[in-house]
Amino acid sequence: MSYTAIGQLIAIVALPMITRIFTPEQFGLFSFFVTAVTLIGTIATGMYHRVILITKKHDERIQILYLVFLLSLIAAFFSWLGIYVLISFGFLESWQINQVSNSVIFILAIFFYANSQSLYVFLNIYGSYNVMGISTVLRDFFAASGKLLLGYLGIVNFGMIYAFLGSQIIFSFLMAVAVIKILSKHKIRFNLSLTNLFTLAKKYIRFPTTALPTDFIALFSIQAPLLFLGPLFGAKVLGFYALARSVAGVPAAFLGGAIGSVFQKEAADQFNKTGNCSKVYKKFAVTIFTLILLPCLLLMAFSQQLFEIVFGDQWSTAGAYCAILAPLYCFRLISKPLGFVFQLTKHLRFDFLLVSIFVIASVFSLGLGYLMNSSELTIYLISITHSCCYLIYLYFGYRISQGKRYKTG
Repeated sequence: MSYTAIGQLIAIVALPMITRIFTPEQFGLFSFFVTAVTLIGTIATGMYHRVILITKKHDERIQILYLVFLLSLIAAFFSWLGIYVLISFGFLESWQINQVSNSVIFILAIFFYANSQSLYVFLNIYGSYNVMGISTVLRDFFAASGKLLLGYLGIVNFGMIYAFLGSQIIFSFLMAVAVIKILSKHKIRFNLSLTNLFTLAKKYIRFPTTALPTDFIALFSIQAPLLFLGPLFGAKVLGFYALARSVAGVPAAFLGGAIGSVFQKEAADQFNKTGNCSKVYKKFAVTIFTLILLPCLLLMAFSQQLFEIVFGDQWSTAGAYCAILAPLYCFRLISKPLGFVFQLTKHLRFDFLLVSIFVIASVFSLGLGYLMNSSELTIYLISITHSCCYLIYLYFGYRISQGKRYKTG
């Protein structure tokens, strides 16, 4: 957690300098790129990397690394084909992606992002926390410094994307070296064959068929605006939204993990003793709300002026967006760690149904905003509808923490 906080701090400190080098349009292109890589990279793992956490067999853990490696290659290949078709028909010209060679950056990013997920989990299971933490800090440092260096050299159109890719390669390389050392230390060997990989994939087929849809829908519901705002309203609007989203999400980046870890322990202890955890749920909800209320109100009142001072005059609109989004991220910070109660009480399918309403909210907000030809209306609708969704999520989470059971068929 300390390493993660350092990495976040590096990104935050560098951000005011980055926004003075790159334009909102370039920031928007970068956000679209990272969002697409994250979504496709999640699919590319098939969620098989989570098998590493539950299996006690060393050989299966190694096979999972190779399985994700193979799946990421397949996903990267089909992604390249898709981009080739889009470029050939000119669909990506507005994004300044008009060369097939640009797609190579995309598929490399997918490949390294997917494999970094399995390598990270592998190191976690063997307790290599320092390696994980140092790799994370170096990734964030090279991502931030790379953007500044490339911007200074005048490489701005894809500069942020090049820096992101470079940081992912460094991140994956450092972890891969550590994994090789673990294999050598424990003298872990196995026979690699496609038959073994196919058998393992079949054995844990519930991960891509059950866990993947839930995680993908949850991720997609949050990332949908980043994926569609650009095509609907242009890269500039997306750039403003992306920066506003980054700043509004800072409290969650610093507090979310710590709060979630403590809540999980206390909720599990109380649930195992009494069969419910409503007291812990209520205590944490009130505590988080108390902590976040003042920062939320300050963002709503002064974020536009703050953005002009910190990031430059051209980002004034991003400050206005941040003020609109502040309540959404307030409710998100409260509900996200408390969502553990759905897993604790084994309401996984019900959790999936509730997460699905976020997708509906995103589609409604983007669709109505596009029909009204108003990006500002879209941001307001995203904030309002997603805030309502989080309130619904909190309500049902509290009922479940009281011992209420919900059937989903």
